[in-house]
Amino acid sequence: MRLKIPKLVADETHNQQLNAIVDWPGVCFKLSNIHHPTLVILGTDCVFAVPVNSALIAKRIQGAKLVQIEGGGHGLMFQYPETISKTVNDFLSP
Repeated sequence: MRLKIPKLVADETHNQQLNAIVDWPGVCFKLSNIHHPTLVILGTDCVFAVPVNSALIAKRIQGAKLVQIEGGGHGLMFQYPETISKTVNDFLSP
């Protein structure tokens, strides 16, 4: 028996999304324009936003705080909700 996976988006929409990803120039060059308290947080096992990129982002934002949660993946807030809540609350507390 073969599983039928429902089509979630039209082919045209799918192709437009792929083209946007491939053609997107990025925004790293704009990060130094951020002059507000910034928390950069991710899991060390995230395969979409790899840890080295988070370090680069935090380095380019003056005064940014970098927090990497050991073993966390892309769904970090679902894996470690208490840790994330505490980290964000500590960051936002005066």
